Amino acid sequence: MLKHANPDPNQVATSLGKSTPRSSEKDGRSETLLTLEQAARFLRMNPESLRRKAKAGEVPGAKIGRSWLFYEPDLVANLRSLYPASRALQGKEENPCSANSRAVRIGTFASRRQMDAAYAELLGLPIESSPKSTKSS
Repeated sequence: MLKHANPDPNQVATSLGKSTPRSSEKDGRSETLLTLEQAARFLRMNPESLRRKAKAGEVPGAKIGRSWLFYEPDLVANLRSLYPASRALQGKEENPCSANSRAVRIGTFASRRQMDAAYAELLGLPIESSPKSTKSS
């Protein structure tokens, strides 16, 4: 009979069909691998939605065999990347309403005549004078 001295609880739980997060301590930080269900619970979202996002590459994860695994620090980093830049740094929006700023119109003319005159000037063409009134008094 083989005896194992102090078996790893993660291996025992896995062999019994229980899913427990696998973690290790490195430099005082917890590094945890999560299953699809655990990662969905961590992100507070539906497991099927998380699976679709992982498959599309929107959320970092790896499919090993038939199951998805997620690295907790990667999920946190991905979540932080979704923060709006202005709110993440300052806590408020920089330009809350675009209607408050004046729009700059580039390359537009008020009339067709202005556009033709500018085009002719750029090409060095002679500019015609305005037509005179043909009405007689």
